[in-house]
Amino acid sequence: MEVRIVNPAADGVGEVSVRSKTVMAGYLNEPELTAETIVDGWLLTGDLGRFDGAGHLQLTGRKKNMIVTEEGKIFIPRILRLFLRALL
Repeated sequence: MEVRIVNPAADGVGEVSVRSKTVMAGYLNEPELTAETIVDGWLLTGDLGRFDGAGHLQLTGRKKNMIVTEEGKIFIPRILRLFLRALL
């Protein structure tokens, strides 16, 4: 698997993209979403990260700040944290 950082900022943080034979070819019946997500054979993960001095990938956040469960439920981490804090 190949991993690269797209459009890194001055601190090296950018969107993580991956390319491999095992990465999905696209979304079924969703050509527009596929075109947004897979560019020139690279899958844009929605994760933000950088490579450290040893070449290890460090994830620092999310560009697309949502989590979709297998059931299709969408959670936005910031709102979920606020909800959980209110319960405590």
